[in-house]
Amino acid sequence: MKKVLLVGANFRNKGSAAMLLSVVKTLKHFIPDGKFVLASGYPRIDYKQAKRHGLEIFEYRFTIKSTLKSTLSMISGLLNTDIIIDLSGFLFSDKGRKTGMLIRGLTILMSKLFRKPVILYSQSFGPFNSKFTRVFCKICLQRVNIIVTRGKISRNHLYGLGIRKNVLVYSDSAFLLEPAPQKRLNEILKKENIKKRNGVLKVGIAVNLRIYERTKGKGTENHFVNVVAQLSDFLVEKSNAELVFIPYEFPYKSATRGYDDRFVARMIYTKAKNKHRIQLVESEYDPKELKALTQIFDLFIGCRFHSIVASTSMCVPTITIGWSHKYLEMMEALGQEKYVCDHRDLSLNHLTNLVNDALYRKKEIKKELEAKLKEVKNSALESAKLVAKMVY
Repeated sequence: MKKVLLVGANFRNKGSAAMLLSVVKTLKHFIPDGKFVLASGYPRIDYKQAKRHGLEIFEYRFTIKSTLKSTLSMISGLLNTDIIIDLSGFLFSDKGRKTGMLIRGLTILMSKLFRKPVILYSQSFGPFNSKFTRVFCKICLQRVNIIVTRGKISRNHLYGLGIRKNVLVYSDSAFLLEPAPQKRLNEILKKENIKKRNGVLKVGIAVNLRIYERTKGKGTENHFVNVVAQLSDFLVEKSNAELVFIPYEFPYKSATRGYDDRFVARMIYTKAKNKHRIQLVESEYDPKELKALTQIFDLFIGCRFHSIVASTSMCVPTITIGWSHKYLEMMEALGQEKYVCDHRDLSLNHLTNLVNDALYRKKEIKKELEAKLKEVKNSALESAKLVAKMVY
């Protein structure tokens, strides 16, 4: 039996969960005797979902009080595994969280100490502008067996760092995630009182707490909140649209409960004038359910990376508001790069122009996505085959 250790993923961030579930399901097809173990920072919370999907779990959490315990736990996990797959998504960068980058880097160094192969799978990288980031990332990344990037921009950032060996470009693994069945979708729509297409333009919106944190202003005076609220009113007043806000991340810590994507959506709702046409989804759904829900929309505005993977997978015309190059490189692979708006250039005028264009071309965009999806999914499948070969 081959043991595969998965690090850097969790179930509370639905994008991370989408990667985790798609990778496990796909790899199980190629590694039928595989045993998959998730290193979790919050095992008591992740345990239920992990068990549901056939994953074992152990605690891997670094705090001031438990660093030694976590290190010993990880060493134990490494000694009893055949390969380590890192699903962090986006940490090795100036824009990544330094704590997360340090933990992932330490994991790589520990893995190589015990001569275990490491794959950085389905990730984005760079830029590496600060001296610390360049030195630390180079030390860690040059020791990785295979780096699977999600786009050419990330690959070029790695090349600029001097990392060229075994750097490959493949589509994000979550393109292979299957949506929940129709029966489950109907249950969700009934629970949330969301009507299917009824002749009215339906727009899905997935906001992002990280963009809120990166833009000026607090609360309802935040620039991101203001622009999306204005865009919401524009959609209602010009197109008689119905809007549904969908959360993609939920906090683990009780101290931060309520401070998540729903927090941002509520502020946008407060700021918007046409509240009667806005619905806020407050419940937590798994990534398969979220992907199924996406198909009911005529237009999707995604600020969460994997909300965009879900919407484009369902051939829904999509506009992206992103805070890093990972959004652009993914949309480039689908031929939809013109519909990407950087959060630093966020304006109502820019977004309304993108909305008008996307609505005018929505049938054409659907065809473009349909034509690209087979290629994108095959790319994601090929990367899984590559990983499976590493296991054997």
